[in-house]
Amino acid sequence: MSAIYGILHLDKAFVQEEHLHKMQELIFHYGRDAQDIRLLQNIGLGCCLNKINKYSQNDIPIYYDQVQERMLVGDALIYNRTAVASSCHLTDKENLSTQELLLAAYQKWGEDCAKYINGDFTFAIWEIDHKRLLLFRDHLGIRPLYYFYNQSTFAFATDYRALLALPYVGKQLDEIMLYALLSDTYHIDTESTYFAQIKRLPQAHVMQISVHGMRISKYWTPGAGQKLIRSGEAEYANELFSLVNDAILLRINSITAKIGSEFSGGLDSSVVTILTHRELIKQGKSLEAFSWSPTFELLARLEKDERELIHEVSTKEGFECTYSSFCHTPEQEFTGPALITDGQRCTQLRQVLQEMSSHDIHLVMSGWGGDEGISHRADLPELLLSGYIGHFIMEARHLTKGSFFRFIKLLLSTPISLLRRPYSFFGTQNKNIPNIMNSEFAKRQSRKCKKDILYFKVNPVKHIESGVSVSRTELTALLSSEYQIQYLFPFLDHRVVDFALSIPRHYFYKKGLSRYIFREAFHPILPDKLCYNTSKIDIAREAYWKEAEDIRRKAELVIDFIDKDKFAPYIDWNKLEELMSQEYFQESSRASIFTLLKLQVCYDLQRILELSVKSE
Repeated sequence: MSAIYGILHLDKAFVQEEHLHKMQELIFHYGRDAQDIRLLQNIGLGCCLNKINKYSQNDIPIYYDQVQERMLVGDALIYNRTAVASSCHLTDKENLSTQELLLAAYQKWGEDCAKYINGDFTFAIWEIDHKRLLLFRDHLGIRPLYYFYNQSTFAFATDYRALLALPYVGKQLDEIMLYALLSDTYHIDTESTYFAQIKRLPQAHVMQISVHGMRISKYWTPGAGQKLIRSGEAEYANELFSLVNDAILLRINSITAKIGSEFSGGLDSSVVTILTHRELIKQGKSLEAFSWSPTFELLARLEKDERELIHEVSTKEGFECTYSSFCHTPEQEFTGPALITDGQRCTQLRQVLQEMSSHDIHLVMSGWGGDEGISHRADLPELLLSGYIGHFIMEARHLTKGSFFRFIKLLLSTPISLLRRPYSFFGTQNKNIPNIMNSEFAKRQSRKCKKDILYFKVNPVKHIESGVSVSRTELTALLSSEYQIQYLFPFLDHRVVDFALSIPRHYFYKKGLSRYIFREAFHPILPDKLCYNTSKIDIAREAYWKEAEDIRRKAELVIDFIDKDKFAPYIDWNKLEELMSQEYFQESSRASIFTLLKLQVCYDLQRILELSVKSE
């Protein structure tokens, strides 16, 4: 992957080259193959380019079209290059760079150009004659893009740490985001970050900035509200299989580097791993799979162990799977670069990346995105909520196995269960986790974090657009760049998302099975035990938190390291000391783990801000 960045002074002040170099220094590791900075009085653009795919050898960091008077910087993998080039009448042009193709697409379609590009991308175009800057982000937010705007200055970057290095970007924390973290409340905001003055450009959006202000517009909606009509279940399943397989082939064929795969033994990662492996075999190549789980030597076999599924698939398909060594100590969690997005920490991911890097892996296939809408974990209440009354009654009869009284009880209890779901009208989340917030802070912010009336996961379109999937793709992009690794997400191909969300929702829950149509689509390549397995233990999580000794030690360390004065407005340290005296962290429980994670996130934020002050 590459990194882009830039500064635009709307008050016509000249951009200081020193500021661009500070940004470049912090994101140089994204693109070691070529770097460049270009200044034009009140605007400066930069790019650190990584030439990782077979089409990128002719790419340059900054592309300047002298005829149209436009400059472009981009971080992009385009999978439908041939179609875009044909539409732009560039099929006869040899050595076409990615940047040139992006600019040609803008020339043809204007601000709608991103709609026609199938790929993982962010790019920025400066129109010299119109004095306006345009920024584009891909359909599913696979490539990150952050910005700062204060009416007189606009700055953007692939990595928010580059923005924090600028002296005029404030270092205040976003208190609503912090409250959402500490209170276990969903704050669905696709633009906010933990830093009050830094926002993200949402997925599937284009932004325009000029002296007239800032405008953000959306160019794509997942599924577009359509429902597809096919002849039956088999046709939906076959088409879903074909689209996913094509998304994998496009990604494999666009790159030449050695490919790895994340493999958890679940439905999504298994489908991606198997199809990738089979295609690479056809091309005379091999696949290495990597699991976040430890070996059986490090953690004994457990009931419903996902490693048994991993072993069955890898043995049947004939590829190797490397397990995590899990050799970290509590002290190691608080060293190294601090990095966080939306409350997600990177310790486990960093270990897997280290393992991949040692195997010379530079591209990784991931099944991330399946749960968010492609395979979709539907359930019985969702049928009712989605208006499939007939299917709801059929499934209720199936589950109650002919018992009239159980059937009536299920009919009556399902609507009530909807209201009591987490984040619904009467629902609560993690009720047993103690409140460690400063009471004044909690009272001040509670009204700003409203619960959804209905659980947003019931609506897959809303779920995908909420930014939940983006929190993982952003974390992956920001962290994997340190190891010169790029992740590919076939399930986040917008064509796959459009199709899956257009399938009538009752096909995702049938015969008491969640993800039904997905299972039917891929059962020809999956072992029955895996395809129709409805539950498994997340062994990586189990291994990570298995030792109460580690929990206690981590809690002691993070409480010792956190700047008490800085977080006193948010955390009640007296409450926390009381928990410590009650030996709350003496055992590994859901409550103690979640409380510890909150504290670790706060400490990561502290370290990020400390680094930004040093960078100024």
